[in-house]
Amino acid sequence: PHDYHIAHPDTLMSKVKEPCHFAPELNRTKGLDWYLDLFREGCDCKYRGESSVVYTHLPDLTGVPERIAEFTRDAKFLFLMRDPIERAISHYWHRVRSFRVVERRDMLTAFREEPLYFNYSDYAMQLEPYLQIFGPTNVLAITFEAMRDDRYETMKPIIRFLDVPADAA
Repeated sequence: PHDYHIAHPDTLMSKVKEPCHFAPELNRTKGLDWYLDLFREGCDCKYRGESSVVYTHLPDLTGVPERIAEFTRDAKFLFLMRDPIERAISHYWHRVRSFRVVERRDMLTAFREEPLYFNYSDYAMQLEPYLQIFGPTNVLAITFEAMRDDRYETMKPIIRFLDVPADAA
């Protein structure tokens, strides 16, 4: 969704795809001024957004929705969910290739010993705090597979959710 929103004139996605500002324990944010600067260029648009996947890394990262609510109560959340097993496999290979976290175990051992592979695919657990804090009218979940297979049809509910003109997309 990060790249798809860039094309709509009523949305502006951050210059950095995953700034992780609301997960300060990762030490990736450079402060509020830096974060706000990611959205200064561009349009007089209805929404400004970002795509930090770590915001749904419960139980390892907690307090993210609460920090967002302190920043703004008007947030809307678009969650792109992937087949849970495919997501876990992709996550494993990402960690195998990563320079920050080196996964040296074979996949089966890693899956047995490391709960994060399946915790992050537990979408009910990940979405619950956002639904509780911001309400179901401000949360939309779509699947990666739907986006991959039919972008045009999948964008329709997103456009309705954001209440932006469809003819501008």
